[in-house]
Amino acid sequence: MIFACSKSRCVQATLLLLRAPMKLWFPHSLVPLPRLVTVISLALTLPGCGGTATPIAPSVVEQLPNDISPIGSPPTLVATSRAVNTFGLVNGSFTLTLSTSDGSVGTVKGTYAGEAVVAANGGQTAILQLQITETSGIGSTVTAIEADGTRAFIDEGDFALSLLLTSSLTKSPLRVTVRGTSHVSCSASNRILVTLQGTDSTRGFLEITADLHHEVEQSACL
Repeated sequence: MIFACSKSRCVQATLLLLRAPMKLWFPHSLVPLPRLVTVISLALTLPGCGGTATPIAPSVVEQLPNDISPIGSPPTLVATSRAVNTFGLVNGSFTLTLSTSDGSVGTVKGTYAGEAVVAANGGQTAILQLQITETSGIGSTVTAIEADGTRAFIDEGDFALSLLLTSSLTKSPLRVTVRGTSHVSCSASNRILVTLQGTDSTRGFLEITADLHHEVEQSACL
């Protein structure tokens, strides 16, 4: 049982936690993710921290004032009871650092948006639309990138990102697979912020390090 007050209202919460690295809230239900499920029951009282507690609907949770914090530790993923399988990935940015066996180096930077789909068994797939905005060194030879991935794109864990690079150095597009881990935190807009970092070595002549950041649309950090 957790009880927190601001100047204008109080929140009483009962949390039943299974395994939860972050407290994230989605307006609809996520198909159950075995490692990230939290059952939450909230009650809201009237000003002054007195009176009878009134149940708080999931849609109200997002509107709680910023000065109320139901728990002092990092938030936990919260899932509601209505099924939602697709999540928008917005405000994405990426940096690819490239190095070749002959010592050439460079970067490719840009922005992206996309969506992640959660299957009934909890597996995730993602499609990203990458837009190149800046290049340097060997990265200047890259003119287009197609990207899709699997696993942790809305939560924490391992991920795999497949990149199809169109480059003036090769006759045909070069496919690489970046593998790494993702971490979640809260963005300035109180959305779930996912950070992905990984590497790939292709055929021994090209090494790519990838850093990506995006927000999960229609989510909230409580």
